[in-house]
Amino acid sequence: MIVYQATKSQFLRQIQTTDIGEHLQDEFQKRLGRRVGVSELTSWRLSLQSMARVLLDDEIPADTGIAIEYNIPQTGKRVDFILTGRGPDGSPNVVIVELKQWESAQLTEKDGVVLTQLGRALQETSHPSYQAWSYAALLEGFNEAVHEGGLTLQPCAYLHNYKPDDVIQHDWYAPYIEKAPVFLKGDVEKQKLREFIKRHVKYGDDVDLLYKIENGRIRPSKMLADSLLRMLIAEKNKVNNKSRVVAGYCWKWPSKKDPEAFDIVIPEHDYRKRWNLDKDSSLWIVAPDSINEVGCIHTCQGLEVDYIGVIVGDDFVVRNGEVICRPEKRAASDKSIFGWKQLLKDKPAEGKRQLDLIVKNTYSSPLVQCSLSLSESCCERARPLRSETRDSWELRSALSECPPPQERP
Repeated sequence: MIVYQATKSQFLRQIQTTDIGEHLQDEFQKRLGRRVGVSELTSWRLSLQSMARVLLDDEIPADTGIAIEYNIPQTGKRVDFILTGRGPDGSPNVVIVELKQWESAQLTEKDGVVLTQLGRALQETSHPSYQAWSYAALLEGFNEAVHEGGLTLQPCAYLHNYKPDDVIQHDWYAPYIEKAPVFLKGDVEKQKLREFIKRHVKYGDDVDLLYKIENGRIRPSKMLADSLLRMLIAEKNKVNNKSRVVAGYCWKWPSKKDPEAFDIVIPEHDYRKRWNLDKDSSLWIVAPDSINEVGCIHTCQGLEVDYIGVIVGDDFVVRNGEVICRPEKRAASDKSIFGWKQLLKDKPAEGKRQLDLIVKNTYSSPLVQCSLSLSESCCERARPLRSETRDSWELRSALSECPPPQERP
C-alpha cells in the first residue's frame, strides 16, 4: 500500500505550494487509520525537501513516478521513497531510496549494524544501505509484479545531513554499500545521487510501474523456496549432519530408470530434486551428501534429526481452516493406500477416516523425528517455504487428530 504517489512534476509542485508533511499525515490517516508523531512528521518535511532539491534536474523526466511511504505487505516495513521509470534501453526500473536525517554513526562488530542516535539514546540499528537492499530483496522475492514483470530494483540510501567520514562508508559495510550505494551531505554527493537516478530512469512512466507494484500479488518468486531451503536446512546441516529434507508420496520415481531425471519437480519454485532411494537407502539419514536429495518420509522413521524440511504434497491441504486429505494426489506406487478406491466404495465413511489418518500420519512423522524446528513447503498454489516455530505449530495443529506415527508394514 502506497501512502502517496504522483509524478515528479506533481511532487515538486506540491512541495512548493503545500505543507507536504501535513498532506502525508492526512493520507496516512486516511489509508492506515492513524497519525504519526511529531518527530516523524518533521522527518518527512526535511527529508522530502532534500529529495525535491535532488530532483531539480531537467534530465530526470517530469513524468517519473514518485511514491512515498510504500508499506510492503505482511512485513510492517515501509519504503521511504521510490522513483519509477525506464532506462536507456526501455527496461522498467525502480529506484528505492532510504532517507535518513542522521548526522553521525559509530562502527559495531555486528554485520550490517551501526550505532547512532535514535530519539534520546544511542541505539544499534541496520546500516541504511542494508535497509535499502533488504527492502529490494523483499519486493524481488514476494511481489509478483516485480519478479514476473521484469522490473529491476535499484536500492540506495540518502543521508542528507551526514558529512562524509570513515564510519558510514567503512569497508566493514562494503558488501551492502555495493548493493545499495549511500549518498551523503553536500553538493557533490547530491549530484552523485542525481547521476545514479538518471542512470536508471531516462524516461518517465507516468506512475504506471507504481500501479503494478501496488497491485502485484504477494507470491514467492520461483527461486525463493529453493534459496530458503538451502539457508534453513543446508546451512544447519554443516553443524552436525543432522538436517534433512523429506517429502510426501505425491511424486513418482523416474530417476530409478533414468539417472538424469528428477523425481520431485515443483515448477512454480524452479525446484528439482531426486529421491534418496537409489544408493543410500536406509543410510540416507546419516550420509552427508544426502542433504542434496529428498528422503521418503518412511525412510527416516525412528531416526532423529535436528532440522527437517518437509515438502507437503497436494494430498494434504488446508483451506479456510479446514483440513482436506486427498489420496488421489498420491503417486500410484504408494502402497500405503493400496486399494483405496475400493475401500471408499465399500465403506465410504470408515474408508475416508482411515485414509485421512494415513495421509496425516505421513506428515506427523517428521514432527516426531525433529528435535528442534521444522520448515515446510506446501505445494498447492505454490505456497512459499515457511519456517521455524510459528508455522510448525500451524501444521502441528492441522495434524492434531493424528495418532502417533506407525511403522510401515
